Amino acid sequence: MSALGAVWLGAGGDTAAARNARQHTLDAFGRQFGDLSGWLSAPLARRLAAPVAVRGFTAWAALSTHPPLDADYVAACASNWGHHATLVDPDLAEKFRATVQRLGFTTQQTHRQWAMAAKLAAIAGRAPDGLHRPTFDEAQDRLEAVVAARHPRQLPNSFTTPLHGLEATLAALAILDTPAPRRPGGRRPETSWAVLAESAPTLVATMRRYLGQLALSLRPGSVALIDTSLRTFAGYLVAHHPDITAAAAIRRTHIEGLKAYLAARPGYRGQRQPAKTTLGMRLGHLRGFFDRIGE
Repeated sequence: MSALGAVWLGAGGDTAAARNARQHTLDAFGRQFGDLSGWLSAPLARRLAAPVAVRGFTAWAALSTHPPLDADYVAACASNWGHHATLVDPDLAEKFRATVQRLGFTTQQTHRQWAMAAKLAAIAGRAPDGLHRPTFDEAQDRLEAVVAARHPRQLPNSFTTPLHGLEATLAALAILDTPAPRRPGGRRPETSWAVLAESAPTLVATMRRYLGQLALSLRPGSVALIDTSLRTFAGYLVAHHPDITAAAAIRRTHIEGLKAYLAARPGYRGQRQPAKTTLGMRLGHLRGFFDRIGE
């Protein structure tokens, strides 16, 4: 028995039934592919035709040993990627879960983001905490190309929503420490602070002072996301409520107006609307801003 197989047999619990099921899966995998190298070199159709349990083992094995997988397989195999990533690194999975929920995402969104992180990690041949910006972007592009080929008119929300949320979570975990690069056809960047300060210097000074404090304790990627949220809000106030020149004058009606404004804007990557996770992230950043300056 290989060392990897021995680890697999002990990964799913100590009951005899669980161990027997895993031994059966390991035997079936050996008969079909021999070892992981044989599986990696097998045609896509043959790998996808393997039983569900065998595909689950290969997902776990790939996440354990980090050979880069083809995005076509990852997109089509229907394995429980998040579950297998948790078996491989339960400590990272718990840290990820706590961070996602601290950012205000739901339990369901947590599961979907973690599964997306596992898929990108499998494509990149890295652990989820190795998805730094260039690696993340390359794996994302490869998976997105496969999904786009199946949905030529528009990427499904089931793909874009957890992906956008995952960027925010990985930034909060200091894994993504640089903001996403602009892409061809992407939305125009938000108005600069210098331009906004011409109309609302007091408001801008308060927001930038807050960002300066955050920079003392957060990584640059996290601060960059919050910076964008605050500039979006300031730009909305300057354009639609020019009488609001200081944070103390902001009322609930202005936040409600911002929500409608954000929902009406086009989303990223050609989406007609922003993902709900993006809206939640923006509003969560504002909540943190008001909580802090209220102190």
